[in-house]
Amino acid sequence: MKKENNTKQRLFEVMSKVDPSFKPKLNENIDSIQQENNNDEDFIPQGSYTVSNTGGYEVMISDDGGAAKVKDAFDSDNPKISDWLEIEYVPDEDTGELEPVIDPNGYNIPLNQVMKINR
Repeated sequence: MKKENNTKQRLFEVMSKVDPSFKPKLNENIDSIQQENNNDEDFIPQGSYTVSNTGGYEVMISDDGGAAKVKDAFDSDNPKISDWLEIEYVPDEDTGELEPVIDPNGYNIPLNQVMKINR
């Protein structure tokens, strides 16, 4: 991803020299690239969840254990990091017991299926 950002930044630099009216757009795009990079720095994965052989997510749990951030984990060209998502307790279909789930109406990641990442 860094290589792509450097290529875009270089393109913006060249375009700003060729066309002075391009400069305002340059600043907006560089700001959004820097914001994306800052979001990556804030994300420290603590676990992973595999959906299938072709995809899955990295998971970061909040300090209080009540929320999680989710990031695309398998060779995505443009990995997205979610905002903090509440961990909700929903009844298990088989047992009826409450199970912790990250974003049941979106990602729907059962917390008991997230594997801890050892560092």
